[in-house]
Amino acid sequence: MGIEERSSGSSISPDVEKDKLLLQVARRVEGGFEFGEFFFLDFRTGEVSDCPYVLFADKGWNSMVALGSVIYVVGIWERDKTRWCNIEPPNSVTNNKKGIYHKGMSFLDLSQGDGGERGWKEAPYVSYRLPYIPAVVAFGGKIYLFQCGGKSEAAEVFDPNSNKWEKLLPPPQVGFFDIYKDRCGVVDDENKRILIPFHSIKSVFAYYPSNNRWELVLESFSWPSILVFAQGVILFYLPQIPKMFGAYHVATKQWLNVVLTSEVPDHVWRCEFDAMLYLGNGILCLATYSIDFDKVRTTYVYIAKFKFERAADSPGDLLVTPLPPETHTLPTRCFGVKYFPV
Repeated sequence: MGIEERSSGSSISPDVEKDKLLLQVARRVEGGFEFGEFFFLDFRTGEVSDCPYVLFADKGWNSMVALGSVIYVVGIWERDKTRWCNIEPPNSVTNNKKGIYHKGMSFLDLSQGDGGERGWKEAPYVSYRLPYIPAVVAFGGKIYLFQCGGKSEAAEVFDPNSNKWEKLLPPPQVGFFDIYKDRCGVVDDENKRILIPFHSIKSVFAYYPSNNRWELVLESFSWPSILVFAQGVILFYLPQIPKMFGAYHVATKQWLNVVLTSEVPDHVWRCEFDAMLYLGNGILCLATYSIDFDKVRTTYVYIAKFKFERAADSPGDLLVTPLPPETHTLPTRCFGVKYFPV
């Protein structure tokens, strides 16, 4: 079957439903925020458990991908002291015995036990310092990184077997990514390619790892900010319309008609979600959070799941079935949450 690969916002292969989320949360500290605390959320039991701690120099400006049981976090290098990241670890790390400070890329092997042997470790970084959030995806047992912002166009691939990065043909100099968003690259498993949006020209290019080439695949297409790519379809969250979702089939370059098979609960309609994930097996997951101002260490995570499938008698229809919503409690006050299926 091969190594299971996952990228935040991309399809999952093999298509097996994930039953946990890895949550990277931000806490307010002196001088701003820090993304150093992690939790596991188990959908089956509702249990929230601790994950090893690490503080990244990128302050949450990163993307998460998975190769098998290993989770990688790839972010920008530290910026100057007046911008996003300090050169030296902040006091919240040096004064905290559990504090681990990483720059560039780190990984966590979930196959290890819960004891001291499991923890975040640093991995080799790309050959230059990334000024913006890169597009990062897992494909073919490797990690691919792309950047196109300002005067910075680059592409590299990381092979965990050799523990090295190698340069690839950079993206075409035709436009820019949205440099302030992660999850701007997805894997098209069926066509063995990686889709990368160029937001400034409303176009999508495909990169083919097998022969190191780029190809224009979609023109006049506005890449949404909250999306997943699964079963050849770009699905995105549209809270302002009654159907709640949009769907675009890449191969046929056609919009699909989204059909809600049952009513969405009122409180789900009223909630504005900030993330959409693909859990596998046709299951979508919308997520957001809120803090409890009356409780110092409480954050609520709201989850709304949906089952989607193509209609057998009408290929142009995408059937979306709401599943029971969930609310989970984190034992800390969060000012930012990033979600990743595991």
